[in-house]
Amino acid sequence: MKRKRIIGCRYCGGELTGKVEYKEKKARYGLYCKQCKEWSIQDTKKLEYYNTEIDKETYKIFLTGKENEKQMDHIAEAAKISVYEARVYLKEEGEIFLYEGKAKEVFAQAIHIMRQGFLFRIYPEFPYKMIEEMSEEEREKITMRLAKVLGMID
Repeated sequence: MKRKRIIGCRYCGGELTGKVEYKEKKARYGLYCKQCKEWSIQDTKKLEYYNTEIDKETYKIFLTGKENEKQMDHIAEAAKISVYEARVYLKEEGEIFLYEGKAKEVFAQAIHIMRQGFLFRIYPEFPYKMIEEMSEEEREKITMRLAKVLGMID
């Protein structure tokens, strides 16, 4: 017998939305029902991509980094304006609204923006894992290379 996949709240059948909650300075990620105020999924790790199909929250993507020179260069190049115009625009706006949509579409857009090298934020806070975590060994290797290049070790 094939199990039916849950697409709504297991308690009341209401729509589930992605949520990040902080308790004692530790983040908890999950899918939450605003109707009955119950968590359907809750974990200390960010959610996997497949949960975006269930999430009915509307998210917004904003470009950030008004103090970041590289971000200014990226914006200027993409908008075909001068770096000065990009700086003025970002200073006035603070952040640049780019996209609004459901979790699945925002996930795809965010990956595209990330690959282009732009700094951005998603509101409300996005509970999904966007990139794979590095292993301790990979981080240590990179740290050692950086330390060598910066002359901190021989």
